Amino acid sequence: MILLCFLTFSICCKAQLGTTDALEGKGGYKGILLGSDIAAIKSKLFSIEGNASPDADSCVTFEYRDAEALKITESTSLMQIGIRTYKNKIQSIILLFNKSDGPELSVLFIKAFGLPLRDNQFMDIYKWSSSNVGLSLNYENNPGYAIYTCKPIQDLIDKNKLTATNKAVTKL
Repeated sequence: MILLCFLTFSICCKAQLGTTDALEGKGGYKGILLGSDIAAIKSKLFSIEGNASPDADSCVTFEYRDAEALKITESTSLMQIGIRTYKNKIQSIILLFNKSDGPELSVLFIKAFGLPLRDNQFMDIYKWSSSNVGLSLNYENNPGYAIYTCKPIQDLIDKNKLTATNKAVTKL
């Protein structure tokens, strides 16, 4: 029992709310964990427009249907949740929302993950980053979107693209 209390305390201390440590500790959105196998959520995944074929990065994108996961606050809900997979592992979680809800979401993310990086102070684009998780929020256009990204899987995709490019150049 004491060991369980100690582990819970140490995990909470490492992933303090309002820091990118919290982003790392959360590892995804509402129980959808980046890098995990899609088997656990397969029943909630639906192909988008009947297309379940891989894209140029060998990734497949699905719609995640779960009414509870769409709720942000009592008055705010997402329009849609997308799950992008690479070899049946969750590479990214895409949250689509009404542009008008962007400021509220930015405040929630700042409270949860601390101050973001901003490429341009005049644009409504925010970024958070930890060692394994990236999060971007953009509500310049409608719909707005937030994307949680699994960095190790994205690095693997980038490496595979580079290898494929190098092979193609070598053949020339």
